[in-house]
Amino acid sequence: MTPAAISKIEKGERKLTVQMAKAICNEFRVNQEWLIHGAGEMFQEFPTTLLDQLSAEFDLDDMEKQLVKDFITLDKEQRQTITQFLQNAINQ
Repeated sequence: MTPAAISKIEKGERKLTVQMAKAICNEFRVNQEWLIHGAGEMFQEFPTTLLDQLSAEFDLDDMEKQLVKDFITLDKEQRQTITQFLQNAINQ
């Protein structure tokens, strides 16, 4: 987004799309609820772990985050078994 586009949004001359809001929030660690509704803290806390970073980047909910955590703690053979199962399920 250009500075001119941001200025138009700030002045109310252009609507903020969901895609633009997500881009702003991801780039500047702005809380999406604050940006859209004015609720909560302006900025998100910085992730402390790589898993937290992935969770924020891919908008994982708590269950998805736990699945990733559980998956990466499996041994290589177990991960390959699950990966193969998922590939088979997707290709059916």
